[in-house]
Amino acid sequence: MSHKNYRIENDCLNCGETVIGKFCHKCGQENLELKENFFHQTIHAIWDYFHFDAKFFSTLKPLLFQLSILTNEYNSGKIKSYLHPIRIYLFISILYFFLSSFLPKQTFVEFNEAESIIELDSADQALDSLQPAKKNNTTTFNFNFKSKKDTLEKSDSTNKGWFAEMEGKVCKNLRNPETRKKALSESGKKLPKVMFFMIPVFALFLKLVYRRSRKYYTEHLIFSLHFHSFYFLIGIFFITIRLLLLLFNIKIPLEVFLPFLGAIYLFLALKNVFVQNGWKTLIKELLILFAYIFVLAICLFFVAIFTFATLH
Repeated sequence: MSHKNYRIENDCLNCGETVIGKFCHKCGQENLELKENFFHQTIHAIWDYFHFDAKFFSTLKPLLFQLSILTNEYNSGKIKSYLHPIRIYLFISILYFFLSSFLPKQTFVEFNEAESIIELDSADQALDSLQPAKKNNTTTFNFNFKSKKDTLEKSDSTNKGWFAEMEGKVCKNLRNPETRKKALSESGKKLPKVMFFMIPVFALFLKLVYRRSRKYYTEHLIFSLHFHSFYFLIGIFFITIRLLLLLFNIKIPLEVFLPFLGAIYLFLALKNVFVQNGWKTLIKELLILFAYIFVLAICLFFVAIFTFATLH
């Protein structure tokens, strides 16, 4: 462990209060000696950057195997014994998405150019058939990409309103393969923010489903932070194994097992934290997961639409 040099003087350099011990009781600043050589300052900077105290490891074990104990003890007031839930979530989630960036990129929207034109034109024809004929009743099939693109741009220029303009941009970007790939990539970059937003949403569902538990919303929020931290921690384990297997050209999508493991872990955590029988816990878990996935899907949908509409 890095050795720290403390000042002989007992006046706090930050607020001027008399320091008793190593920390100021008024502002909390550590009474460290500032006049150190470059070597000591460098060592302290490196240590502070990479240092994880005993609380990290004391939190990691119950997070993996005893989430109910971790959540219950933290909510009961044993705050100093464990790492703060937000702090551990931020560290684990950042590491998870960092490692995810090394996985082979997979394009989820890949289809043949000619087939996409035919499908889009068929959709246009279906929509046109619902509109009353303006000039004649003749149905014209046009599978030319350029002409359809020009038609779309003309219609966009005549349409009024923000929604119509956005719809036109989305359709135009969907037709361009390069723009489509770029938009999907940009949408993926917003996933960490979406998941952070889902943490209080998950806690809200817990509060609604377990409204008779007499727990405060903040207690459900602690549970939500711990559960999401566990989920990403297991994800880090799977991604690490997959990256190692890719070195030997072995392609196994281990991430597909993550939702099932998360569901099992959530069931056990809910059962132990809220102390209910198995069937009640299972039903409530399904309700929570259904609502959670539904809201998550809506968020991802709007993120994708917004990205396609604002991409230039």
